[in-house]
Amino acid sequence: MKDLNTTVGKWVKNVQAAGPDYVAGVQRTGDWQQKTSNSSNAYREGLNAAMAAGKWEKGVQNTPNQTWQANTINKSNRWGQGVNAGQAKYANAMNNVLAQEANILPSLPASGAKGSEANIQRSSEFQRRMHAAFAGAAGTMATPAYPTAGTTAYKPMTY
Repeated sequence: MKDLNTTVGKWVKNVQAAGPDYVAGVQRTGDWQQKTSNSSNAYREGLNAAMAAGKWEKGVQNTPNQTWQANTINKSNRWGQGVNAGQAKYANAMNNVLAQEANILPSLPASGAKGSEANIQRSSEFQRRMHAAFAGAAGTMATPAYPTAGTTAYKPMTY
């Protein structure tokens, strides 16, 4: 029987070498949007079953804060790569947000004194209009509505 270090070492070596196979698999997937859409019911059912069984909570309870922090920090060296990879999508999304702000702000009621009811109403109106502009529209930064146990509501974040 192999010892732990040998087993882990072999896994690391083989997974690292599998990068080209990973890319090839992604390239031959075909229409990921259609396949993913077709599996939405299975995803929802699996998620709801896991939530109902308490698996999410169990995972949280079984991961001490130190472990979570260490795991997160150990992946931080990829932060810059992710930011660079997402820069164009972020720019596109923010272009949409800024265009909506430029459209909405001039038509809002005048600002009032700091903390005034007029400012609260102005803020609420801004939020309503921004939500109306982005809620569920493809190609925007729509806010995801995550499903909860026993529900079927799911709206993915799009941008």
